Amino acid sequence: MNHLADLLPKLFPDSQIAKDIRLKRTKVQAVINNCIGETEKENLISDLKSQMFSILIDESTDIAVVKTVAVVVRYFDPMIGKVITRFWNLIQLFDEKTTDHVANAEKLFNTVIGSFQKYEIPTENIIGFGSDGCNTMMGCNNSVSSRFRQRCPGIIVIKCICHSLHLCASDACKELPLNCEKMARNIYNYFKSSSKRQSELKEFQYFAEADVHKILRPAQTRWLSLNAVVQRILEQWDVLRLYFNSKWLEESECHDIHACLNDPIIKAYYYFLAWMLPKFTTLNSCFQSESILITKLHGKMTAFYKELLLLVLHRNYVNSAPIETIDPMTEINHKDLKDIYLGLGVQKELDSVENEERKLTLRKMCKNFIIRACVGLRKRYCFNEKIMTEIAKFDLEKVISDDREESVSSLFPLLPRIAPTSIQHQQELDDEWRKLPLYYKDLDLSQPPDVFWHQVSFHVNSKQREFILVSIVIAA
Repeated sequence: MNHLADLLPKLFPDSQIAKDIRLKRTKVQAVINNCIGETEKENLISDLKSQMFSILIDESTDIAVVKTVAVVVRYFDPMIGKVITRFWNLIQLFDEKTTDHVANAEKLFNTVIGSFQKYEIPTENIIGFGSDGCNTMMGCNNSVSSRFRQRCPGIIVIKCICHSLHLCASDACKELPLNCEKMARNIYNYFKSSSKRQSELKEFQYFAEADVHKILRPAQTRWLSLNAVVQRILEQWDVLRLYFNSKWLEESECHDIHACLNDPIIKAYYYFLAWMLPKFTTLNSCFQSESILITKLHGKMTAFYKELLLLVLHRNYVNSAPIETIDPMTEINHKDLKDIYLGLGVQKELDSVENEERKLTLRKMCKNFIIRACVGLRKRYCFNEKIMTEIAKFDLEKVISDDREESVSSLFPLLPRIAPTSIQHQQELDDEWRKLPLYYKDLDLSQPPDVFWHQVSFHVNSKQREFILVSIVIAA
């Protein structure tokens, strides 16, 4: 911030005002907090008083051991014609005068809802709530979400999909030998504090004509980052094996690493992880994007779940049974171990292993990984959730398809906070939906969903806007 005054004349060379500005950190901070920040807050309050919005929260404890809850709102802004996400507040849960330091569901809910009531924002405008899946946030009876359901009947509650995928992958990896993760940590710890060892490793990389890359650190909490660690170790496997072959007789701390690097079964596990983890990370990255994916959520989760099921269950069973009734644990529907596909890398390594018992153990553990991941997905995502099934019908690909829904009336009882309440307005909305295919040629279908529906709302026929209701409801 100390350099802002020097930067402004370069950004606006034709402005005398920019040249005359004299600002340093203290004044810049005061301007941001008391002028720009306050104005933006007032604009946001005005928007939330007139627009339906969703609330996203996350509890955290900072390095000063101060417990806070971050609150973000998400809503459709008609002025810019798209869904936007805005920071609402970072609320400190306890102050020095507080004697009760328990951050339970009641405390969190009252804190969050109070931050909106303070500015007289009507709770009738709250249509959605999202958070991670812990019991305090998402428990059935005594949680923040259950209190939102009581205060705002008909609210849509969604667990964080990225957090759920993270937990599924982390839980599934417990089925694999501890040596896999232990080896990754041991290799990183061996090199991390020694410039000499890192320099020696570079020499081996040059000798083997391998990419000169550092060994990555396996994160303790961001478990899906292990994918990058696995990929890097596989990339450097031959180099590392050569290096530790030269060290294990001299240094005792190299013994375990040396044994693992020369074990084709351990390498097979790494190939399995290198094949399986990207399935989670790719989907996770997709849902972390700023794009509007609510209409694709159910389809992507269903497709991913089926992909995993088909690895261990008979295809005819998975394709014929309703997905919500499939139990991954029912052994009668399991494939034989020899028929389970574990990736080409695994098969390549197993071809060099003569011990059939070890090969069988690997297949069992990899199968258990997949089953546990499926069980975790089934536990954390409701595949027969009617609301998500209905919302999926508004994906643009389905909206313009020949087998689109003839009516959206099935949506009305599921989304009472969004759908019109009178039969007259419901009929008008349904009529707009039914005649929408007549005007596809006039619409730009390549746009993001929120921008598309905003465009639809301004479609004019005989000087009248024809799709106001349907665009408002779907954009919300």
